Amino acid sequence: MAYEAGIEVTSLPGACACVTALTLSGLSTRRFVFEAFLPPDKKKNIKLALERLKNETRTMIVYEARIIC
Repeated sequence: MAYEAGIEVTSLPGACACVTALTLSGLSTRRFVFEAFLPPDKKKNIKLALERLKNETRTMIVYEARIIC
C-alpha cells in the first residue's frame, strides 16, 4: 500500500537477504516461497529446476550464483 501511495520504502538488511529482497521488491508478501540457489552448473539442470516452478503462484525468491574465474 505504501508503494501505491507513492511513499518511499526502504529495508535494513538483516540475517536473511531473501526477506530484504522481498520487502523491497514491491511484490506480494502475503505468501512467498524461497527456493534458495538454482543448480550451479549445466543449463539443463537450471531449466529443469525452473520448469518445476512454472506453475507456482506465490511470490518466488530464487538465488543464482555464478563462478567467475
